[in-house]
Amino acid sequence: MSTFPLLLCCLSIVNCGLILPKDELHLNRGNRLEKSQRSTSNIFELPSSFKHKLLKEHHNAVSQKTNILYSLQKRDVSTCALDNRELESDAVELKETAEAVQAVWVGKDIILIVASDKSETGHTTLWRGEVRKSLGIFQFTDDTRSIKATVYPDSLQVSSVEPHDTVIVVSYSHHLIFVSRNYGVNWDQYTTPTTDFDPVGSLYMSKQDPRHLMIKSRGGDLFVSDTLGEHWNHVAAQVLMAELGRTDQGEHVYFMTQAGISASNPLYRMDISSRNKDVIDRSTYRFRVDNRYLFISRKNTTNNKQADSQSRRLYVSSNYYTHSEKVGFTEVQLPSLKNQQFYAVMATHETGAFIHVYDGTDSTAGNLYVSDSSGSKFGLSLTDHLFKVQEYPLGHYSVHDFYEVKSTRGVYITTTVKKGDGGHVSKITFNNGGTWQKLKAPDSTNCHLPDCSLHLHLRYSQYILPFYNYSSLKMPFSIETAPGIILAHGSVGPIRNNSFPKLYVSSDSGHTWYDPDLPAGTYSYGIGDYGNIITVAPDSENVPYMWFSHNRGKCFTKKQFDSTTHFTTRGILIDPSAASLFGFVMGVEGMGSTDEWRINAVNFQSLLQRPCVADDYALVTEHEGMGVCILGYQSVYNLTKEESVCYNPASYSYKPVKSNKCNCDYSDLECDYGFKRSSADKCSKIPNVGLSDVCPPGTDTYQQSVSGFRLIPGDQCVPTDDSKKLVATVTKQCTSHEKQSGIHPVTFSSMSTAGKIVGGIFIVLAALVAAGLTLFCWLKCKSRTYTSHDKVYYQRLPLHETGGRFSANDDTSSDEDILT
Repeated sequence: MSTFPLLLCCLSIVNCGLILPKDELHLNRGNRLEKSQRSTSNIFELPSSFKHKLLKEHHNAVSQKTNILYSLQKRDVSTCALDNRELESDAVELKETAEAVQAVWVGKDIILIVASDKSETGHTTLWRGEVRKSLGIFQFTDDTRSIKATVYPDSLQVSSVEPHDTVIVVSYSHHLIFVSRNYGVNWDQYTTPTTDFDPVGSLYMSKQDPRHLMIKSRGGDLFVSDTLGEHWNHVAAQVLMAELGRTDQGEHVYFMTQAGISASNPLYRMDISSRNKDVIDRSTYRFRVDNRYLFISRKNTTNNKQADSQSRRLYVSSNYYTHSEKVGFTEVQLPSLKNQQFYAVMATHETGAFIHVYDGTDSTAGNLYVSDSSGSKFGLSLTDHLFKVQEYPLGHYSVHDFYEVKSTRGVYITTTVKKGDGGHVSKITFNNGGTWQKLKAPDSTNCHLPDCSLHLHLRYSQYILPFYNYSSLKMPFSIETAPGIILAHGSVGPIRNNSFPKLYVSSDSGHTWYDPDLPAGTYSYGIGDYGNIITVAPDSENVPYMWFSHNRGKCFTKKQFDSTTHFTTRGILIDPSAASLFGFVMGVEGMGSTDEWRINAVNFQSLLQRPCVADDYALVTEHEGMGVCILGYQSVYNLTKEESVCYNPASYSYKPVKSNKCNCDYSDLECDYGFKRSSADKCSKIPNVGLSDVCPPGTDTYQQSVSGFRLIPGDQCVPTDDSKKLVATVTKQCTSHEKQSGIHPVTFSSMSTAGKIVGGIFIVLAALVAAGLTLFCWLKCKSRTYTSHDKVYYQRLPLHETGGRFSANDDTSSDEDILT
């Protein structure tokens, strides 16, 4: 655990304000530097050696020139003519000069906007916008009187449970919490159990029951409320980590307390309603609750049964949510780890989990493994997987590019590190990590596989691109209610180019991509009417317009706002369910200290005009023409035809109307533990992987794949004679040594006495380095906090995704074994 939380906060993508609560648009008037000021050194002041290392590491001059040639290729775009129809928009002048604004979408066609100067003596303004159907417009009313205190705009949270009517916000003094149960119409005021907490990162509203709130104070006190903040229960003191998670009998709190310097930490499970709690493990170092799995890294014990903090193992429970007296844990079967190695849980789904294994040799990459349905047995999924780790005398930071595509089952995108030049290459999987491939560049470019491909900007780019003056870069965006659509920034070439991000669109889950005829740069974006509408607006200063597409991104039409030339977009807010026909481009109008917040409300019903009828739809099979079955079957959707200019009626369903099962082939198989993919139809044995790595501890036998293949968990393909042979297994006998040892523990080499002496010599230098990084961290975090307003998140977490997690320093990625 790091003793330098400020350094971790500022060097972690998660904790510098880049990852804000979903469905929220956090806006700020800052980051409007004059052109003469817009230099890297003026934005972030880094130690020159560190800055030079980053720039050199990710700015290859040769590939940069090549990528520019690819980016400048022109393409023929289909016509976007809409019979001269005019898209209606209306400017809402808020007459507000507050420092920060937070906007959230609540319920159906209702938004709340909170503005504040972020100071205890500053003012707070609350607006509530609602559709007036008789007028066909959004109408805003000033409800400032409802909240009689200065609040943190960042702390605004909306329930993830239908009908999304519950909203909370915290006062600047942390002493009060304001609660609305009816879409912000009426507000109740309650007292918080402590003021010693972070209102943005340490107050959590349950994703399953909005009445359930959780607070962990900086001093380690854990509080839970099941009355939406009206009454609070003190759960425990000296809490290191806490998460909310489900059971088959209601929601529970999982938390770990500090039991002493050399003792093991107990892990508790408490029923929120009954307050009953029990110990489910007594030697936990870190844990994570996610979907069906509870992962823990457990301190190993020495011969005298004392916990050894230098040695750890990883365990999983897939029955933790069944309300049984005893939670069963199985040792995770991954390669044995030593030295400064660790596990990182990247993502989980209903039938498996992804874990990155850092082998300690390369600070930028490792191996990505995918599990079977038990979450305990893993197979190698991808090598050279990007996971940047930077060690410092007092801590470390980490960042990765792993991204789940929400608009299609089983699709993930990540980044690999190219051997030799260290360039970054994007990879995509369509079968839950069974196989990975490069992204096909748009046909409009002269970039062709295998030597040239499309590369997307993900979290790592959010970290590095501010050095290239692209601090407003968005993560890719996809949503379940708009099947197949992905919006992302990227570049084409042999490797990823950080200098010229461009917008790309896919309507078939990432198989093919469009290159919209739009200027290079970063954009805010959103999806409406279940994918019928895509809206993008440039993040550039003094650009009073947006583009929209009515045919799933195939072409875009420009919309000029009724504005001066001094409008600067700060973000787009569209219904997170992608069901609405309204959208909002939010930003500031004016220059300098006199600018004011402004909303450009857009009504897409004025463009589409009529509801779609049966003849406007066509049955579309996912990945049609690609010869791909996702996890054994193809879903069929009822989507509007490209030439139909209409909107989906209230009766429309975005869900598949049917599915077609496919015969099992190699795309339905992944390599079993101890094997890696050497070709599309072959899994080869990995050298130096002993039987002790696959033999379950305490058992006499284990199952070994004959061919090295196994069926991907959750795959529903129809077995054939050939596929049955490929997944056949044989029973192997464990040796006595293997039966006793099982998986090797995760060990950390201890420092020698001489090393400790040498380390002492460098302690002063470390302090100086830390001080310099602290200054940079303060500048960077301040800048990220004040410029992350344009990070717009449109999708609420699915109910099966458990949410809030707090560690000792409120740092969700400060664990050597399980990084999140």
